Amino acid sequence: MAKYAIPSETICLEIAETAAFGNLARTVRFLSGIRTTGCGVALADVGSGVTSFTYLKTLPVDFLKIGGHFVRGVVEDPIYGSIVAAVDQIGRSMGISTIAKQVGSASVLHKLRDLGIGYAQGRALVPPMPLTDASGHVMMEGLQRSA
Repeated sequence: MAKYAIPSETICLEIAETAAFGNLARTVRFLSGIRTTGCGVALADVGSGVTSFTYLKTLPVDFLKIGGHFVRGVVEDPIYGSIVAAVDQIGRSMGISTIAKQVGSASVLHKLRDLGIGYAQGRALVPPMPLTDASGHVMMEGLQRSA
């Protein structure tokens, strides 16, 4: 970050739920260290593992990223809608924002809005694009995480 003058608050590192719970004490120390730099931390694919809700309150994370397989099916499958809503409610009760991954259609985006999900990522919003432009400047500054 220092070498390229990248503000730490514009970076959010993601760790998969399955990796986070492999060695919980070590993960907590690691994530705590990352957060002291000013970078954010997101726990990815929340809800995919059985143990996530048991240990979730011990992890120092800023975001819960709801697994794309739940998000993609949220319109057609009421069970997926319930899972997405449950993850969001747990996050809210802990003061953690949720991000819906792999939002691929307007109907999914509208359903997520109805459920009160705070953030979304996917092709229905913005297609994948490079982080920087040709001159090396960070693109989409307005969409970067603020401190």
